Amino acid sequence: MDGHRAPDLGLPHGDTLLRRLRVDRFLLLDFTPAGELAALGTPAVEVVTAEPWAGLAAALVRPDGYIARAWSTADADQIRTALTDWVPS
Repeated sequence: MDGHRAPDLGLPHGDTLLRRLRVDRFLLLDFTPAGELAALGTPAVEVVTAEPWAGLAAALVRPDGYIARAWSTADADQIRTALTDWVPS
């Protein structure tokens, strides 16, 4: 998954992934049932809850629409570490 273009997934409120992309932020797609990753949001990372996709718990989408990282488990510490690697501070 990493390095592939993200599909235009449907998001809550009739939105889509491609409509949510912005040049100044990453999207962290939270596929967990309870939106467990909401606390990881920052001005540079928007956390968006989404319907489960491809057996993933989360995916980090770059501003250009490509998947930076994807996780099969919602390990917040592991995801937070990856965010510090990918997202400029």
